[in-house]
Amino acid sequence: MADPATPVLFADAMWRSGSTYLASRFAQSGRYLLFYEPCHEGVGRKPTAARDRDRSRTRDLRHPELEGGYFGTYERLDPLSGQPLRTLHAPDMAVRNVYDEGSDAAVDFLSALVRVARAEGKIAFLGFCRSGTQTARLRALLGGQGLHLWRDPRAQFASYGWPGNDYFMAGTLLQLSFSGRYAALAAALAPEAARALRLRLARLLPDRRTRDRYRLVRPVAAQMTAEQSYALFYLSWLLSYRSGVAGHALSFSLTQLSEDAAMRQRVTDAFGISFPDLRPTPDRVTEGIDYDAVEQDVSRRLDALSGTPSSASEYPPRAFSAA
Repeated sequence: MADPATPVLFADAMWRSGSTYLASRFAQSGRYLLFYEPCHEGVGRKPTAARDRDRSRTRDLRHPELEGGYFGTYERLDPLSGQPLRTLHAPDMAVRNVYDEGSDAAVDFLSALVRVARAEGKIAFLGFCRSGTQTARLRALLGGQGLHLWRDPRAQFASYGWPGNDYFMAGTLLQLSFSGRYAALAAALAPEAARALRLRLARLLPDRRTRDRYRLVRPVAAQMTAEQSYALFYLSWLLSYRSGVAGHALSFSLTQLSEDAAMRQRVTDAFGISFPDLRPTPDRVTEGIDYDAVEQDVSRRLDALSGTPSSASEYPPRAFSAA
């Protein structure tokens, strides 16, 4: 059972991995105060815009609905400063630092979330959708326990809806381009995109103008080849997966949770939540990509950069099951 003496729980995940479903289960427990997607660029916006975004996103992505919405808790007041939580948001969490270390501003923001939860006698549930590598430092400084949620990379990429969807791959391209350690590797995987004037202009904008960055980069992401797009996605997947596995004792997918009764019981016992409507995530994949070749190339390049060869035991049992 989650220890109330540790007032924060990190749920690390990527986009389209099932994190919203998981957050909805924690939200049903009176033990936790849900802070959904604290990295999202919309968290710091005015309440009306946040509510409109909340309703639209729930409908478009088929998210389970919650009373009060997913973003309402950011209107609570920080007991220390007296300010609404949304005004304390660290905008660098949305793009700049996803594949770097979490910033001091992010630590301050998450600390405010923890204070609010503690004042209500609850555990702060931080439901991330773009953990990347940034939450490792944040977990260490805040002393949070938690979990890591992943999804089969091929099915997850298909759920991004590239090239029609203008959010997920544009965001991935932006996030990797800002990484101090991995930007050069990302540029080698998609050189034309890395050289694009629109990307360079987007990088000049301040962090609070994340949506303007997206508007600039959407055409660049849409023009990548399928192999380049999957290579960038897979790099982001590997970085997120390795960071999540290293940081948490519990690492699972919704499909694994659905099919593995022992794992499901471990999660239930650890956090005191239930899964009455749990089902596997869809396993559809995008056709026309040589997945094995792309994954092997990205893994080889990343291993060369890190200096530590990966092993098959690093990866989850269903990670490469999609045909």
